[in-house]
Amino acid sequence: MRILVVAQYFPPRRSTFSSRWSWLTTKLAEAGHDVDVVALMSAARQLGNLRYALLADPPPDRVTIHPVLPPLQRHSSGVAARAVIDFVMGIQSFRRAMRVRRTDVVVASAPTAVTIPIGWAVAALKRRPFVLDLRDAWPELMDNWREWDDDGRGLPGHPVKRLMVGASTVVVGPLLRALRADADAVIVTTEGLARRLREAGLSRVHVVRNTSSKPWAYPLPAPALESETLNVLYLGNVGRAQLLATAIRAAAVAKQRGVPVRLRFVGSGPQWEAAHDIARDTDAPVEFYERVPTHQVLPHYEWADTVLVSLRDWELLAETVPSKLYEIMLSGRHITASVAGETAELITELEAGDVAAPEDVEALADLWAALAADRSRLAVPATGRAWVERELSVDKLATTFADVLEEVADARGAR
Repeated sequence: MRILVVAQYFPPRRSTFSSRWSWLTTKLAEAGHDVDVVALMSAARQLGNLRYALLADPPPDRVTIHPVLPPLQRHSSGVAARAVIDFVMGIQSFRRAMRVRRTDVVVASAPTAVTIPIGWAVAALKRRPFVLDLRDAWPELMDNWREWDDDGRGLPGHPVKRLMVGASTVVVGPLLRALRADADAVIVTTEGLARRLREAGLSRVHVVRNTSSKPWAYPLPAPALESETLNVLYLGNVGRAQLLATAIRAAAVAKQRGVPVRLRFVGSGPQWEAAHDIARDTDAPVEFYERVPTHQVLPHYEWADTVLVSLRDWELLAETVPSKLYEIMLSGRHITASVAGETAELITELEAGDVAAPEDVEALADLWAALAADRSRLAVPATGRAWVERELSVDKLATTFADVLEEVADARGAR
């Protein structure tokens, strides 16, 4: 089978989304499929190292990457400039995808509103089935656009940006819903999102969860029963979906109560600066580390007594499960979760940690106080790790993904 993928997140760009496509394309190629990836390399830092990265870590055999670079050497932070860049890159991506000669199925990977219409148009013109790989509830998450600028500091959003984003949702939302409904198959990463789409009338919905691509040969030993400080680690993106201001303020509240807690952020993201400001203004016990490569992650896990997973209190995020959750389960570390919905249910059912309501500063501070007072709760059973190893192996997930693609390709060929 010849698979054409249109994706904005793909190695060497580092993110949860690119990690998913890294192991998916590797396993699809190992199974004998040919994969062409039209990758929108939208991060400015990729421009200088793309050639080196692809030479140092080339894609697997049978995988061909067609990178599409931004038209400007430097990204502007302006909304209008970014809109122009996205539009130009969309046209370039469409042309690049149309030049791929032999295709059996076209896959568009979301999030981002750009890849979905490109993938749909390419599939329509090539007369090939269109599959949508949908990580979150797009475009419904656009309904929360008024809160996108809320980074916890209480600052008003840029008026021009709010006007443009608000106007775009009126046009883009209905368009993406129509294209999603027209897809030959929709692949999602959670049961909750699959259920929502089926209730909305989509019948061809399949679940292929994310997983952790990091090797964990054995779980970490449980934290010591005696310690002066509760060490809380957050590792990953610092963005609008996480609203880590909740955790920072909870750490500040715990400190005021005399609870010995230390919060460590390791990562980056659009709200990184805001997190620094809130920590400073609240005198919260927080330390910041820039994002580290995979081989430097282990010391942070060893330092931690518990690892934080945080999502905003948006209805649609209750159907999201951060892939970082699976990595933490494999590590054997206790999970502190400020979440609701499917993520909270998994943690509770698998006894992988403790849950507080999302965006509830007092509840999170209370939980850390309880863990500091009774550190025996930090020792979690191996049920979470066993579930991930059994249900979320990359081989099993990639096989399911390939089965969906083969099914729609065969169905289109039989017409």
